[in-house]
Amino acid sequence: MKDINLRKINAHQISGWGKSHWITLYRIIWTILFFSMLAVGSYVWYRNLYRPEWSESEKMNFINTQPKGGSLKREDLSKVIQRIELNRERFDQEAFPVKNIFKP
Repeated sequence: MKDINLRKINAHQISGWGKSHWITLYRIIWTILFFSMLAVGSYVWYRNLYRPEWSESEKMNFINTQPKGGSLKREDLSKVIQRIELNRERFDQEAFPVKNIFKP
């Protein structure tokens, strides 16, 4: 093994060695983190999309908690119908000619 002379090592050499190793290390860490999160996300996506696993009690609980019918708000519906009719009437009206401001 090589003998290391501690008197010849300075702080600049140590910081250079640390920087190069740190750059390599953090790239490896981020790559592993990225691919592990990609794998976990893919697994969760696949499981939820292609293999939903609900027991019968969970299915019945979900069905029972959903609203049984839509609630129709007649006042809001009549307001919407009135606006549609008003827009239709405005559209059907004849367009008024506008004076061309660029011609004298």
